Amino acid sequence: MAIHRSLVIFAIVALMVPAISLATDFVVGDDYGWTLGINYEEWAKDMQFFVGDTLVFTYNATFHNVYKVNGDDFQSCTVPSNNSLVFFT
Repeated sequence: MAIHRSLVIFAIVALMVPAISLATDFVVGDDYGWTLGINYEEWAKDMQFFVGDTLVFTYNATFHNVYKVNGDDFQSCTVPSNNSLVFFT
């Protein structure tokens, strides 16, 4: 019985490992990164993204910044009053 239980656990783990290892990091905009003048719909049109993939947004922090905003602030392009600048490490 213990061998049967061990085989079931091994099978479950074996099925999970490929799903985890197939995750892909995509740099949005490729070599151009996240910037003005790039057609990101065109960039993404032939891409296939899956659960577990990571979209990486690279940008020049000298000229750009990232704020955590709600939907209304995003739509109106308003910097939040608490200046919740997001820092990435």
